[in-house]
Amino acid sequence: MTVELRQLDWSDLSAGLARGEVDAAVVRLPFPGQERLNVRELFAEERGALLPARRPLANSETVGFRELWDELFVAAGAGTGAWREHWLAVDEWEGHPVRAAVPLCHPRP
Repeated sequence: MTVELRQLDWSDLSAGLARGEVDAAVVRLPFPGQERLNVRELFAEERGALLPARRPLANSETVGFRELWDELFVAAGAGTGAWREHWLAVDEWEGHPVRAAVPLCHPRP
């Protein structure tokens, strides 16, 4: 058996699984189409907020979502759907719009 390791960019959240390009992948959940695949959760990550040291909330041990309503978030593009919504915790915002900026991604040389 030959194992080939590949790293894919963020544009394919399934890392090639959904298109049948790879047999196995380590990915972050949730991703579109995962219900059609055999998925095993290896570990769970907590969501957190990183703030510049000069922001008043930066030294808080815990921060509620209402306290973040005026903050700008760095997030994956809207095309990433449920994955983006999960990491932005959209369900916790009580219908308040999340202010998100999409980081610029440059292709590898």
